[in-house]
Amino acid sequence: MSTTTPNLGLYIPASGDGSNNGLPWGVQMQENFEKIDTFTSDLAATTGAGLVGGLPFVSVMSYGATGNGVTDDTANIATAVAAANGKRLVFPFGTYIINTLSITGSADIDLTSGATLKHKTSASGNMIEFTGTRLSITGGFIDGNQANQPGVIYAVSCALPSTANVIVNGVTFTNTANAAVAATNSGGHLYVDRCKFSAMREHDGTLQHDTCAVSVQSGETGKKGFLRFNDNTLVGTVTPVLPGASPGGIFFAPTLDYVNGVGNFSTLEAIGNHFYGIGQNCGGNDIAPIHTYPSTDGARVIGNYFEGCGFSAIAAKSVKNFICTDNVIVNGQTSAQNDPTSGAIYYTPGDHSGSTVRPRAVISNNIIDTPGGTATVKQNGISVIGSPTSVATQVVIANNVINGCGDGIWIDRATDVSITGNKINGSTGGTANTEHGIILNNISSVAMIYGNYVVAPNGYGIAATNANTTAKFHVDGNYVIHSTAGSYGMILRGMALVKLTGNIIDSTTSAISVSWDGATKPAFYWERSNQILNGTVSFDFANLTSAAGHIEYPNAPDGLVPATAGALYTRNSGGVPALYIKETGGGTTGWRPVETNALGGDQNANSGITLTATLDAPVQFFTTALTAARTITLSTSGASNGDMFRIIRTAGDTGGPWNLSVGGLKNLAANTWCEVSFGGSGNAWVLTGYGTL
Repeated sequence: MSTTTPNLGLYIPASGDGSNNGLPWGVQMQENFEKIDTFTSDLAATTGAGLVGGLPFVSVMSYGATGNGVTDDTANIATAVAAANGKRLVFPFGTYIINTLSITGSADIDLTSGATLKHKTSASGNMIEFTGTRLSITGGFIDGNQANQPGVIYAVSCALPSTANVIVNGVTFTNTANAAVAATNSGGHLYVDRCKFSAMREHDGTLQHDTCAVSVQSGETGKKGFLRFNDNTLVGTVTPVLPGASPGGIFFAPTLDYVNGVGNFSTLEAIGNHFYGIGQNCGGNDIAPIHTYPSTDGARVIGNYFEGCGFSAIAAKSVKNFICTDNVIVNGQTSAQNDPTSGAIYYTPGDHSGSTVRPRAVISNNIIDTPGGTATVKQNGISVIGSPTSVATQVVIANNVINGCGDGIWIDRATDVSITGNKINGSTGGTANTEHGIILNNISSVAMIYGNYVVAPNGYGIAATNANTTAKFHVDGNYVIHSTAGSYGMILRGMALVKLTGNIIDSTTSAISVSWDGATKPAFYWERSNQILNGTVSFDFANLTSAAGHIEYPNAPDGLVPATAGALYTRNSGGVPALYIKETGGGTTGWRPVETNALGGDQNANSGITLTATLDAPVQFFTTALTAARTITLSTSGASNGDMFRIIRTAGDTGGPWNLSVGGLKNLAANTWCEVSFGGSGNAWVLTGYGTL
């Protein structure tokens, strides 16, 4: 059987030319569509062959749309939508003026020829109004013509119950008034990928959730919708002239009534987006580039880049199961609405009154640099803020790099917290920015603070000022550099237990303070692997239940430091004795000196001395020449059975011979030695050995 390819007389545009035979692109393509459609219809009518129902697409120009940028094409496009009945609806190159295009079934809008949909001046409603089951918009441009709109108008408005899905891919939105894509009754899926948003402006500068690229404003009760917002680019301005000139990116607020347990359970995914100059100066209500509120069942915010953005780059309010990782937030901009405590990444588990949500969060591997725009603006790096009825639980903040901020990490009202491996370099903005590296308030259960590097030029390095005396703090392997008078490199107050291991603190003023409030007295563990390079140390031993480990402090421990048996204590002020061990458990007594003077120290006995078992080393060298007979007094104070001294005299004498009397038990001449021990029935010192060197 032989076949031939029919010559349909299709227009083929010349290379590098936007026209052919003097015809505009749109007219060329439309005539091509009509020729193909006529051919396939004739083929089907005469032979039964060809495509059933004609072509798999419909051209809007086949139904009278002009695309000339002047004529209102709304009615003709609506006719084409109905005729397509879910087929691909092709818009040849051109500009199509639309008032309100209502879609109640399914539509697949193809703008990939470079076509533009432009909102009619003084439009009577939203540009595209979708209440059907499936909508897809691919490629091309959507121009909201916002400067010529009378009120709150969206480019794409869609009802999104569980029976509906909307896909927007590769579209360039520009000049949109209020939200570019707005969804209500979220229960279905909304995918917005590979789009570009620019020149967005809220109509009147006062509305909150409408000033966005994408706004999900309500949720379908009991359903689990999904917003995917991936690989998009949003361009605002870092110097907005008009209110609302740099609106938000995503506003995601699907929940109806989470407080009473009858709500929506939608989730959000935002991956690989680029935000520039977004989220600032939006009238009276700033909106973050990524903003969830009032409740979201889960959110993944991964690998986004924020530059020149204001307010919080990521504001996750009332979110369960929050993952925020691998984002970059740099060179933020100052906004009149900035709340410094909100932080570049702001996470609050239950932001509305009465919520009992107990969410989880992982915030890791983010880079945050100068989130407030300048060194003197106290914009926090990461803020986690709970409420009395909704605390954050199982919160992990790990491996973030935070520079030029207010508080690097601020957590208030949380339980089971891990802060690990973060590098924080606080702002050098001076007294206007007296903030801290890591600060924790109202922590219950356990807080693990491990392996952080903190430079705090204007506040505390690590500050845990807790009002919950059930909390247990493990502070391990942190390096803190601190230089602020009136504060501490590390201050820990008000918890049931605190354990410090392997920390290094370098402070030009006060290195560390540990104290407690209230009637509950905590336990304190201090390991000698902690190093205080510079700065003073302050421990509130009077309010301790017990201490353990190897504690260092300037004063002698007896009567001061309660500890468990076996605890070690170093008197780091240079006084003697230097080292103590707790022989009996409980209370502040039972400390026994282990060592004070160096073993074999050179003692000057030319004027006589007293040796005390609890103060002096057991081996004593006397190397100073005597000018008269001298006496070593053996004190019985604090002596116990088995205590002993070995006394070695190597020195000669001047004008002698002169003897060195050891407690009246033995006279030592030059180059002789003796041993004495305490005990026996008389509880006295006795001579147990002697000899010559």
